[in-house]
Amino acid sequence: MANEFAMAGYDVTPVADIPAPTVPPATYDGYIVMDVGFDVYRESYAGAAQMTADFASNTVGGTASALYDTAGRPVAGVLTMNGGTIDRFADPVTEWQINSGLSGTLTDADGVDLNVSSTMDGDFLGPNAEGYYTIIDGSMTSIEYGFEFLLGTTIGQR
Repeated sequence: MANEFAMAGYDVTPVADIPAPTVPPATYDGYIVMDVGFDVYRESYAGAAQMTADFASNTVGGTASALYDTAGRPVAGVLTMNGGTIDRFADPVTEWQINSGLSGTLTDADGVDLNVSSTMDGDFLGPNAEGYYTIIDGSMTSIEYGFEFLLGTTIGQR
């Protein structure tokens, strides 16, 4: 499970050890957690995250789905990674190996549409990129709640 992987204390994958372009794409299964709002609307969401890294094209893509709110109520919709890239030359001190957008529309248990627009930045984990994590930073807007900040993270393993 991804949480056991994260707890194993793996370090960031050295850029020289990111799998070569000849390695087939890798799919990572894991989790997403997001906290939204500071003013009118405050909520946390958790669900499944999946990311595919295509080492030949240096791209990443994926989705977050099967989300639930803090009360355990299901949230409809899927968030999609867009424009995702792998930076094989990232300085591990100041730059991220994984860069992507994350966006989509979710519908909460009260039927309110929540429009998510964010960035995801992170790194591969383990000596051979066995896992990954990202930091999510963005916003959520809706007619009912207005503009709210969104912060979160994803983590997964092959």
